Amino acid sequence: ISKYRGEQHVLRLMDKMPTYIVRCGNVYGYGISMRFDAVINRFMFDASFNGRISIYGDGMQRRSFIYIDKITEILQQLLNVELKPGIYNAVDRVMPILEVASEIQDLYPDMEMLYINQHMKMRELIVQPDDKILSLIQSPRLTFKEELESIMKRFHDSSAQ
Repeated sequence: ISKYRGEQHVLRLMDKMPTYIVRCGNVYGYGISMRFDAVINRFMFDASFNGRISIYGDGMQRRSFIYIDKITEILQQLLNVELKPGIYNAVDRVMPILEVASEIQDLYPDMEMLYINQHMKMRELIVQPDDKILSLIQSPRLTFKEELESIMKRFHDSSAQ
């Protein structure tokens, strides 16, 4: 079943019960079922263990992102707060891939960046943040660099065992 078809099924329930559709940006962060097809997770893994990352296209393509701890908190808060049922975009930041790579290179100064098809302009996937859903986050806000440092530490700790 596609995401869209799944949403259509959930929308049919809206008249009968409070329902929420939460569309997540590209989720990144350390976890036991971490997805390495997500660009930030892949970059962090490759930088940590290979010392290089691969950037497809010119790197100017933007993506919408949300940190795993933030989306977890949002989903948990949905159980406890009054929020109008509906469709929400859970996106914390929109960044070009090159900016993501630059932030990671600050953490790994010797990291090599390989460009693949640098002459190509890649498609963008931009979703605007939704303040209503983001207001459910009660924990202190981390900077992007702090989030990356957390992932880096978890990689380091897991490989030291």
